[in-house]
Amino acid sequence: MGDVARPMLAEVLAAVEGLTDPAEAQERLVSRGLLPEGWCGDGRRGWASNYAMPAGSPFDNLPMLGPNPCTIPELVAVASLGWPAIQRAEELARAACAALREYGCPTPERVVWRVAPKFHRYDTVWSRDVRKAETMVLVRDGRFDVPDGFGRIVRHIILPAEVLWLDGLALDAITADAVRIVAPPVGGVR
Repeated sequence: MGDVARPMLAEVLAAVEGLTDPAEAQERLVSRGLLPEGWCGDGRRGWASNYAMPAGSPFDNLPMLGPNPCTIPELVAVASLGWPAIQRAEELARAACAALREYGCPTPERVVWRVAPKFHRYDTVWSRDVRKAETMVLVRDGRFDVPDGFGRIVRHIILPAEVLWLDGLALDAITADAVRIVAPPVGGVR
């Protein structure tokens, strides 16, 4: 996994300084040209947060989805990437889904962003049972393993997922509703 570049960090931090409402912060980033017009309220984009569930809850690993980030640090973590990198990441996420379409993977238009302090290269992003005790699995770094029906696994690399990983981001999950991208937080931003 590569280090994520944050070329817009200073500008984003200056724009959200003093704000406490993430939805208002998002609107300010749009008004200052740090996020594109139409960013807020775009149904093809959303946010996921694990912070909505208390630790130890049976649902603590299920992100809550919504149109706005839950916290300003989540917004800063994504917006500081800069619009070209955000757009590229969303296009790569959709391209990864399209590359897996022939295997039955959904190809949603909606992209959901999640910010998490740790994510591992071998976490499953999408899987599908193909035969009894045989499953196709895509992991975060782009490795896609397909059983060949003879007890062997054929490994493919899904290039858009691999590129996201090398850029310091990763696919987080693919569902019929959305493809989710995970980004690391910005250290020290509260």
